[in-house]
Amino acid sequence: MRAAATGLAALGVRPDILMTSPLARASQTAAILAGVIKPRPTVLEEAALEPGRPPIEALRVLVSIKGEEIMLVGHAPHLCLLASLLISSGAAGAQLQLKKGGVVRIDLDDTPRPSAGSLVLLLTPRVLRRIGSTTTSG
Repeated sequence: MRAAATGLAALGVRPDILMTSPLARASQTAAILAGVIKPRPTVLEEAALEPGRPPIEALRVLVSIKGEEIMLVGHAPHLCLLASLLISSGAAGAQLQLKKGGVVRIDLDDTPRPSAGSLVLLLTPRVLRRIGSTTTSG
């Protein structure tokens, strides 16, 4: 995961806030990301990112958070459903699939809501590790 985090940093990912599920694996991933990304983002644990929660709960939390760039760390399929909701009308719209450790970037012009986002980036962990290892080796 550290090489993937280094890859994100090399791509210029600089979130103000890193919002994570409180479950162990997501919290550990968030800690790795926070240790690599500079300047260090504020880390917030949020129950709305736990598996099984409706994606609309996470969307409501996003609306309440003030930050220019917010990174989410959570679990499949929850994050895939949330990402799909942001770029389409939900279940009948886009069906994004993320591998464990994958990254999706969605830009929003204003308040987070269904269909308000634009898909900018969708990367697998392998690509992120390759970017990270290229950055650290040369």
